[in-house]
Amino acid sequence: MEQATGLRMSGLVRDNIPVAAKGAAGKRVFIFLQGPISPLFRQVGRRLRKMGHEVYRVNLCAGDVWGWPGKGTFWFRGKPRQWKAWCAALMAQLGVTDLVVHSDQRFYHRVAIREARKQSVFVSVTELGMLRPSFLTLEADGLGPNSWLPNCPKEIEALAAKLPDTKHKEHFKTSFFLVAAPDVFYNLLNIALVPLFPHYRRHTLYHPIREYLGFLARSLRKSSRERDTFSALEAVSQSKYGHYLFPLQLEGDFQIRKNSPFSGQLEALEKVVSSFSKFSHQNSQLVVKSHPLDTGAIDWSERLEVLANKYAVSGRVHLVDCGLLSQFFEGCRGVVTINSTAGIEALQADLPVKCMGMALYDLKRLTFQEELDDFWANGRTPEKPTLLAFQKVLEFGSQVHGSIYNRRGLKIAGRNIALKLSDLSYLLLPEEDRLPPRRRVLNAVVEPAYEF
Repeated sequence: MEQATGLRMSGLVRDNIPVAAKGAAGKRVFIFLQGPISPLFRQVGRRLRKMGHEVYRVNLCAGDVWGWPGKGTFWFRGKPRQWKAWCAALMAQLGVTDLVVHSDQRFYHRVAIREARKQSVFVSVTELGMLRPSFLTLEADGLGPNSWLPNCPKEIEALAAKLPDTKHKEHFKTSFFLVAAPDVFYNLLNIALVPLFPHYRRHTLYHPIREYLGFLARSLRKSSRERDTFSALEAVSQSKYGHYLFPLQLEGDFQIRKNSPFSGQLEALEKVVSSFSKFSHQNSQLVVKSHPLDTGAIDWSERLEVLANKYAVSGRVHLVDCGLLSQFFEGCRGVVTINSTAGIEALQADLPVKCMGMALYDLKRLTFQEELDDFWANGRTPEKPTLLAFQKVLEFGSQVHGSIYNRRGLKIAGRNIALKLSDLSYLLLPEEDRLPPRRRVLNAVVEPAYEF
């Protein structure tokens, strides 16, 4: 059995665990909000109860009730403006010591996190893993700019030297059924049972039906998409000067909405194509790859064609709508991304990477730190010692072995998260009276306004 790895050592984690997170005689009171669309949070909660902790859950919609029904659950059926007072009162009434959420930027979660901090409640946040597909993310306090992972290469290397060597981890194959089926059932329940939670606000940009119809239409075009991808691979393979890669993210990704300077990917795409047209070698190519779960809400092929004509690079830019990212690494001169985890995959393949948004791995010695216009000619590969050290600190400080898209991986993830939540040894813990490292750099003390 894999055990949670402790990180309580000088310079890595504070030994003085917050008093509020200890509870009486080690017993703590956990309250869970929305998790990934998966049985994960329910499994974690069940394990925490067996460890002797109290566990509660707030359901915000019908899909949440399906995911975690029964004992210890509370329903919030009020309006968004009532959520702040309601969740603050509930946490105080239950004597909550720990708040656990999936993603820290959903409206309900942002409000709850702020109220939790006022009551000295310890906050833990999960997200899909940065070292995919066999890891999930688990951090204290928040993600992205709120992460307590260090952002100084020297500090990262020093911390990595104190950690034991990383052991080989089991890899989990992703099941498309476990990706799609729970998502469809969850959202159809929310649509069918609106009267149960009439004021619930989704965190997604598009209505689920629109997304499903778009994904279905995209699936029906699979043969033509594969032909276009093959043609693009042939075109870029014939380029003597190689190609660059820009992997798209999901349009509703909070990494774009909250942690980038762009209003959306169209704005980012235009910046990339414009810069490529002016500063790249005239014989180089640009490959724009759609996200595997793109729902077709935006016709990227049409938009890219318009931009290619506008900036006179028709024939040099290609949209690919299927295939693995790694297929396009051969002959690649560099990867441009907003802040996708694809950037980590590119670094691991020893490719130059330029981030245009806030990313944990956007560090000196790893990614290109100058302007995008200079990247096309001067991109540099990552320094291997820093990359290995970053991966090590990242895995021990914020990643949990497991997967929500694999049945065995789900059990392992549930066990590991529960172990780490129970002893708090999994985290780089918040430092009193200090901002997280990236907040200090960004000087971004004020959080975004709540969305109603």
